Amino acid sequence: MQERGGEVVVLMPGQTIYTPPGLEHWHGATSDSFMVHLAVWEAPTRADDPETKWGERVTDQEYAQGASAA
Repeated sequence: MQERGGEVVVLMPGQTIYTPPGLEHWHGATSDSFMVHLAVWEAPTRADDPETKWGERVTDQEYAQGASAA
């Protein structure tokens, strides 16, 4: 997992993380392991607010830079 501008955080099997609302972050498998992602969140407090905001896909170059930092 990585927050925008932050360090790569290596997650271990069964680990639970919390990301507060509005925190731009991404996560994924490494080149030699897979990942399963389960997200649980509460509905927004205002009916016109989206439940989530999906960011742009991480490019291969961004992924490679993050993977080399882990």
